[in-house]
Amino acid sequence: MARNKIKQELRGCTFKPSLDRKSVHLASRTARASSDPKNLDALYSSLHNAHKEKMAKYEDLKKQKEVSEIEDCTFKPTISDTKTWSKKKAISRSTVELPTASARAK
Repeated sequence: MARNKIKQELRGCTFKPSLDRKSVHLASRTARASSDPKNLDALYSSLHNAHKEKMAKYEDLKKQKEVSEIEDCTFKPTISDTKTWSKKKAISRSTVELPTASARAK
């Protein structure tokens, strides 16, 4: 009875999607898995592993892109030692003559 009702409702529907082979395969795999809990676990594991592989591939591509971008950089700054810079700064401060109190009073 319910099937007849569905068939009657579908008679007015003209849209019929065309699916490629991969979509049909995935749909049949999902339908089989949903009917049996053991298959559902296998499907979950399969999808989880596929996702892990996809993310690993994505990370590799991301690292390769970063490396290629760095290789394109031509500017190579010369970075001085901070201890040397600090010593030079200290020496330049010590050579500056500060006004004395009597010079400020004038």
